[in-house]
Amino acid sequence: MLPNINQVISIQIASIDPEEENRHYKTRVADVKQDTLYIEVPLDERSGKWRRLHTGEQISVQFVDSDGIHYFFSTTVLGSTSDQVKLYKISKPQPADVSKSNRRNFLRVPAKLEVALKATDEIRFTCMTDDVSGGGIAVYCSNTYQLHSNQEVSGWILIPYKSGEIEHAHFQGEIVRTKPLENHIQLAMIQFTDMRDKERQKIIRYCFEFQLSNRKE
Repeated sequence: MLPNINQVISIQIASIDPEEENRHYKTRVADVKQDTLYIEVPLDERSGKWRRLHTGEQISVQFVDSDGIHYFFSTTVLGSTSDQVKLYKISKPQPADVSKSNRRNFLRVPAKLEVALKATDEIRFTCMTDDVSGGGIAVYCSNTYQLHSNQEVSGWILIPYKSGEIEHAHFQGEIVRTKPLENHIQLAMIQFTDMRDKERQKIIRYCFEFQLSNRKE
């Protein structure tokens, strides 16, 4: 499922500036090629100003189909055209990378963050992430904890930013599956099922910071 030609879409742009990252821009799909989508210059919904895009920038795209279903995907700005009407080229996602509703496909990064997890009233523990995204996390924990697929969990993620600021992102989730590892360790894949946008944005901001930092190194 992809947006159609002439369809209006909403985008958010990866930035280490939280104010910029939380801005929503409207644009229109001008053309669709084999591996590329062409979009018009984005317009800031709040200020009414145009936003220039830069090659290599990471963006999150949201669009709605004819049935009112919301779709999301993350992609990269590939460049721009030199025609009379300026268009930006973005990478076309694979079908599996386009997600519905709260299962949007966010940028996923291999980060080690501390998580406080509650599986039941009796089972509460801290663990470390293997990877993190705005749609879910994978965590390492002892296999003595009885975790299983479809189990509901809740908790918070400790998020340190480059500025030195520290946040806690609270979530409700569901274990998609678990994978036994060596030394009595298991890997649990958790999908967020209920999370406020404010909490999700904390994670998205961290993921973009992580990627931008690694790209510069």
